[in-house]
Amino acid sequence: MIATSTTVSKTALAVCLFLSRWLCQLRLIYEIVLSSFHSTSLRRLWLDVRQPAASIASMPKTTKPPTYKTGQTAVAQYVGQLDSLDQRSLALWAALCAEHVLPCFEREHPADGRPRRAIEAARAWVRGEIRCGAARAAAVAAHAAARACTHPAATAAARAAGHAAGTAHLPGHARGAAAYAITATAAASPDQLEDAIRFEWQWQMQQLPKRPSFKE
Repeated sequence: MIATSTTVSKTALAVCLFLSRWLCQLRLIYEIVLSSFHSTSLRRLWLDVRQPAASIASMPKTTKPPTYKTGQTAVAQYVGQLDSLDQRSLALWAALCAEHVLPCFEREHPADGRPRRAIEAARAWVRGEIRCGAARAAAVAAHAAARACTHPAATAAARAAGHAAGTAHLPGHARGAAAYAITATAAASPDQLEDAIRFEWQWQMQQLPKRPSFKE
């Protein structure tokens, strides 16, 4: 009986030692992987792979009629991916977002070129052809055009153009351009609101620069 008890104790001790060594090795592997994950390149790769599916799934239900908050809520799902972009890259991206919905304005006001000129001003600022003050003036003009609109989609599209030009002043205006572009798309498709928001959201994601900053 004593011999059996001693054998069981030795076996248990051996198992505990084996598990202890195994857990130590597992912890070491975990720490190595965690350390690697905190490197910028690997973490960015993980976010690029994970973000679209997670964000689309978690996008909240929208309300009718769409407002700026509608677009703002959608943009918030990927806004972290904008942090690595410099101001000129953001301005180019904002101009793309605004231009994509510009027909919503031009269908209603074909003779009013203020929003289009604001988008052109954003790109001209990136190229160094105009100073920030000129881009801001174009932004103010686009917002004035928005105030003259009666159709929600046209208003939001003009606002998007104004924010695109405003990115020359403050990088945060790029988010406004994207949010208003989503709002414009939603307002133009009231019968397919969520599909319209999802389409514009995905399109904007696809336009994000693949590299972290603007190159001459």
